[in-house]
Amino acid sequence: MHRLSTLFSLLLLVAMATSASSAASTVDFSIPEESPPNTLVGRLAPLPDGSASQFVTRDEYFSVAPDSGQLSVRGRIDRDGDAANLCNYRATSAAAADSAEPACVHELMVSRNLADFIPVRIRIADINDNKPDWPAGALPLRVAFAENARIGAQQTVSPGAVDLDAGENSVRRYRLVPDSTTFKLEVSGGGVGAGPPVPRLVLRQQLDRESVSGYNFTLVAEDGGGLSGSAQLLVEVLDVNDEAPHFRQAEYNASVPEDAPGGHEVLRLWADDRDAGDNGRVTYSLAPEHQVLVGPVLSIEPDTGRVLVRSPSSLDFESRKRFEFAVLARDSGAEPKEARANVVVNVIDVNDHRPQIQLMTLQPSPTSRVPVPENIRNATVASLLVSDRDAGQAGEFSCRLTAAEEFFSLAKLKALEGQVLYRLATQSPLDREAAPVLQPVVSCADDGRPSLTGSLTVTVELQDENDNPPVFPNGAKRFSPRIFENNSPGAEVLDLGAEDRDAPENARLRYSIDWPVAYAEPSPFEIDAQGILRARIPLDRERHPAGFAFRVVVTDGRFNATAVVSVRIEDVNDNPPVFGSSTYTFHVREDEKSGGVFVGELNATDADEHRNAELKFRLHPDDSDAPFQLQGKGTLFTSRAIDRETAASHTFRVIAVDSGQPEMTATATVTVNVDDVNDCDPVFEYPPPASERPAVVRLSYRELPDFQFAQVRATDRDTGDNGRLKYSLQEGNLFNWFRIDQDTGRLYVRRAMSRTELGVVRLTVKASDGGSPSRSATGQLSVRIEDSPATGLLKDAWTADMETNKLIIVCIVVATGVICAALITAICLMARRKPCAPAHVNHELVRLKSGGGGGGGGGVSRPMSPGGQGCSLPLVDNCGGGCGGGGGHGSHGGGGGGGGHGSIRDYDHRFGQRKLDSFMQPASVKQLIDDQSDGVPESDGDSGKGGSVSNSNGHRQHPLPTASIGAASLLSSAELSHAAASAATLSFSPAGGRHQPDLCSVAAGNHGNRSATLSRHQLGHLHHSGVASAAAGGGFQTLGAQRPRPHMIMEDTGGSLV
Repeated sequence: MHRLSTLFSLLLLVAMATSASSAASTVDFSIPEESPPNTLVGRLAPLPDGSASQFVTRDEYFSVAPDSGQLSVRGRIDRDGDAANLCNYRATSAAAADSAEPACVHELMVSRNLADFIPVRIRIADINDNKPDWPAGALPLRVAFAENARIGAQQTVSPGAVDLDAGENSVRRYRLVPDSTTFKLEVSGGGVGAGPPVPRLVLRQQLDRESVSGYNFTLVAEDGGGLSGSAQLLVEVLDVNDEAPHFRQAEYNASVPEDAPGGHEVLRLWADDRDAGDNGRVTYSLAPEHQVLVGPVLSIEPDTGRVLVRSPSSLDFESRKRFEFAVLARDSGAEPKEARANVVVNVIDVNDHRPQIQLMTLQPSPTSRVPVPENIRNATVASLLVSDRDAGQAGEFSCRLTAAEEFFSLAKLKALEGQVLYRLATQSPLDREAAPVLQPVVSCADDGRPSLTGSLTVTVELQDENDNPPVFPNGAKRFSPRIFENNSPGAEVLDLGAEDRDAPENARLRYSIDWPVAYAEPSPFEIDAQGILRARIPLDRERHPAGFAFRVVVTDGRFNATAVVSVRIEDVNDNPPVFGSSTYTFHVREDEKSGGVFVGELNATDADEHRNAELKFRLHPDDSDAPFQLQGKGTLFTSRAIDRETAASHTFRVIAVDSGQPEMTATATVTVNVDDVNDCDPVFEYPPPASERPAVVRLSYRELPDFQFAQVRATDRDTGDNGRLKYSLQEGNLFNWFRIDQDTGRLYVRRAMSRTELGVVRLTVKASDGGSPSRSATGQLSVRIEDSPATGLLKDAWTADMETNKLIIVCIVVATGVICAALITAICLMARRKPCAPAHVNHELVRLKSGGGGGGGGGVSRPMSPGGQGCSLPLVDNCGGGCGGGGGHGSHGGGGGGGGHGSIRDYDHRFGQRKLDSFMQPASVKQLIDDQSDGVPESDGDSGKGGSVSNSNGHRQHPLPTASIGAASLLSSAELSHAAASAATLSFSPAGGRHQPDLCSVAAGNHGNRSATLSRHQLGHLHHSGVASAAAGGGFQTLGAQRPRPHMIMEDTGGSLV
């Protein structure tokens, strides 16, 4: 047969090699796996010409009928277990290779008449004949979580289940049994093309290993065909050292005889630590502060906590009767925790022997346990034989009951040699249900000094009779258990395990629930044989706020007991707080200078109850810098002083947090508007503060009334009336020249002025707010009244809108330019004039004369006529002698004076300019004043044509002596200085010889355009004092017959004396 098969194979190969061109196309069939033998797969077609065909194949899985070409199953087709041999065709197309489910195709060759061959491919379809399963060595499945793992932590359950089937028949999903509130199962993958599903265990709530050290689940794997497999899944909770040891007693008391031997156990300490491993291994020790006193006497075994006597002679009742000390229990964690307890050990004085008691029963027992039937009166329990090894009085003793004496009696029967026999009997019928075990204590004390006592505890066990009904716990007839809503099915509600005081054989109990018909729904509770009441379904407190009330009946077959159960559904924090409003608006005054000021109340509610509805309020973390704090039940206070000028309002978020676990929150927005308080002084913007450069305004005396020449400005950081300012003039407006608009701060000319009022007026302007009380500030503004053309701008032009009055503005600019050009031209022409030419004399100026010829005395009736070689300001350097004085005119005329020279020097070395400004005072004494106390006369920075000084203080004053004896003595003795520490002096000094000083020459710098200025008041004083002498060599003349007004300034205008 083997030779025939080999021959056929060779013939087949030859036919394939020689007849390739006649090969038929591939024939495809499909059949499910595990099809039984002889199952028809398909039929191969005969030759096209209809002639007879002979089919032959050699395949271990399929066979072909030689005549008909029917292809059928030969042997078992196991796609899952025999895929390596069965699925011998490998697809080469990209689509087949990328298929999510690998196809199983078996390929075989069928010869037809040995002339050609037919490739046959049979697709083996998978059937769901395998359920998911795990390798045996992988069970049980284990997953571990640290007890301090955060909620949401994940652990992959590995390995996953294996299903030999493919495609939809392979593993598709997992589920966890039973459902858990602590963990949930998440599965990733498992879709088409996504690979096998991967189960992950996700933590849903905080773990506590000390409460639950592990969890036991069943992991169920299901395939797409409805088959499933399961495996045990153990979840271990890994310990973290979060528990400190805890002594079972806060204080231990013990006694030890003074003759206790070394190693004698006085007591045993015991501390619990709920942690595991090293974290829960506790060691004991004496507290350090008691080592010196207690250490030599007692010791503590670290591992057992036994307190031992250190040596036989360490205890001495006569030396110390009591030891009080502290002990420590410390765990062995990386960061050990410890607990402390107090120990009191009393040392007992001992004697040699105590009475010995021996129990005698009908049934000898190695213990002192004696069975006695209940309900028997005066029954003998046992006989006691008592002896004492001491002699004499110390050997005499008496016995009595020291416990359970109400149930038993002790009677002395007779005395034997060195021994006494006692009978222990019942006094009345005993009830086993009241006390199944009684322990009478027989105590025998000798008569020694001190007396020694021996005792024996007899354990009496009462035998039961069935005479008691079932009784619910604590004999209660009504129970009020609590259960949290959203419980899992089967959660325990209450242990109603009733007690039947009879013995177990008479206490077999059955429980049932008597559900009221008033409830429209079936009972959501069930009770088991142990009396455990459970909830069958999850409960909802909001749906049943009053809970449920029903009866539970228990019976032992003879007696029944009924209890009313009222189940209260406890709240779970499943509702967030809700604010009464999403936004709140409050007001607070800014003058509250410290925190703790009440602002307002926030209100929020929570649908939960009790602690879950107890709300706490706090600021949102992002708004923690807001100057507010929340106290109590939403009361808002300030946390520090509030300043409206820093922030007019504060908007922040507050959070309402309930006290449940986990916490739930709500957020609201709070706006606190700060009400203004008048706490800010006005601040002048113009004029600037005194520390800055003084403000000077130039004003032509020709301006008409209501002309606006300046505007003061002040600001107030307050609002409303507190920030609304009123302006007023306080000082300096002595002659009522000016007025101020109280609302706008605009300064106007009140009345027309004359040339005689030229000078500087220092105004004090006050800005007052409208608060109560009002706050104010003042500013200083210097108004320089000068001889200059009027601007022609009235008040209305000053305030005109620049956008709507462009033409007016252009005209003003053009006019100003023309005036400036004219002024510049005039200045240039004046600069070219000779300084001492009579033609340049300005008759409005005070004239100073000197020279070689005689001159007349000054008069007041008319301008002085020049005589000799007269000169007038402007004065330049070295305009010395050689100038003669002309004859005077008027009633006070005089002769001319001789030649000579005088000098006025003002050397300001700090500024490189030589100048002198003099301020007129009403008195006859002339003062030159330096307002800034810096050696430099006050000025406006020499803007325009010169500067000026004021008489605001009395620094560096040098009075000019009263000229009562003539100009000669005045000019020869006056020396004025405005810088005490500098070389800048003003002096009138004689030229020498018999000649008197001349006023013609004034030293005013090197070659600058500066000139000294003298007040008219000073010169007028000289005139009215009758100083008019021909020998004076000089004179003066003023225009007008009136005495000049005070507060006038003679200033340097850059070439003319004004």
